[in-house]
Amino acid sequence: MKGWHARASKSRPVPGYEGGQTGLLKAIPVLGNRPSKKVHLSPLHLDKLQHWVDAGRLDASKPITIKELVDSGCVGSVKDGVVLLARGGQNFTVKVKLELTHATANAIRLVEGNGGQITCFDYDRRTIRALLRPEKYIGPPQPSLPTDRVKARYFDPARRGYLAGRAGERLASSAEGSKA
Repeated sequence: MKGWHARASKSRPVPGYEGGQTGLLKAIPVLGNRPSKKVHLSPLHLDKLQHWVDAGRLDASKPITIKELVDSGCVGSVKDGVVLLARGGQNFTVKVKLELTHATANAIRLVEGNGGQITCFDYDRRTIRALLRPEKYIGPPQPSLPTDRVKARYFDPARRGYLAGRAGERLASSAEGSKA
């Protein structure tokens, strides 16, 4: 006889040991290791943006989108978007037009203080992929409609949402929906 039966008397295998095959708890992981629903935004600091414009890697006369930021190397990989942060804002002197996913209130204040403009768009992963690789898609990508969870962000003029001027349209469409 071979195996754990032939070994020292009354020895038992470790609980959960199934003779060398992949254990049931490992083969069917019901608990733990679930994919997170966290949004992964790539940070962009104002001092880095200033450095890239001064070095000539970004053209401040044209609108700077996520594609230009990735192509220039200013931002690495982008999963769910780019967030503009105000670090190094005391040295920021460039007038730029930015089209990003998010921006902090301090970053908005500093960019617009220099005469710049920020517009925040709601891009999902598929739209960001279409922005970065337009040759794989037909036509230009359009921003997706925001979900109820983030809808307030893109209708808010203080956060520079791309739907900020359409607040009247939103009220009219909700009034029509309630009549139906």
